[in-house]
Amino acid sequence: MLLHTNSLIDGNCVKKQKIKTKISIRFSNEKHLVQCQEQQKDSKNIIKKVYVITCKLTYTPKIGKLCHSGILLQTEENEFYILEYGVGMNHVIYLYKIQNVNDNSNFIIAKSYDKKLDVRWEKQKIGSSLNSCQTINSVQNIMERIISKRKKYNLLNWNCHMAQENTRRSLGLIVKNPYRAIYIDYGITIKDQVSVYNKNSLINF
Repeated sequence: MLLHTNSLIDGNCVKKQKIKTKISIRFSNEKHLVQCQEQQKDSKNIIKKVYVITCKLTYTPKIGKLCHSGILLQTEENEFYILEYGVGMNHVIYLYKIQNVNDNSNFIIAKSYDKKLDVRWEKQKIGSSLNSCQTINSVQNIMERIISKRKKYNLLNWNCHMAQENTRRSLGLIVKNPYRAIYIDYGITIKDQVSVYNKNSLINF
């Protein structure tokens, strides 16, 4: 984008100011892993399977990565918990139990973290088993340690997708079609140009 502003210096000179803005967008493949410590075999709420779940954003249709995502944790007792990041006014992590889940279905309908809404989530039909013994609380701790690597939530480059993907990576799971962090860089340059007018010529400086 190029803007011009003119100001008269004297009868024969005009000072022209060029303002140029530059915007660039870059994508980054990032991995933020933490150590995953195995839990005791007799721990409570041991994870049986991990599922990726996605739902649409408020007032926005679900298109590709333009959505919200989280993790559905299934315990050995066939209880289900949703673990998600970036929700609420403070964009924090929530872990909460949900009811009436069919583990063979490709969707679930569950109360939101604050119990105010019924949310329809698309779900992986076949979840992933873990190679190590983990509990719902140990997986939550993994996500919390990942999120603590940066100070605040960012819709483009530190969001729900990066939280759940890096949690799964830290658990030793393969992440297919990963989210690419988006960074927008912009700058402004201002340059003065003086034009001198006479009867026969126009000289720019």
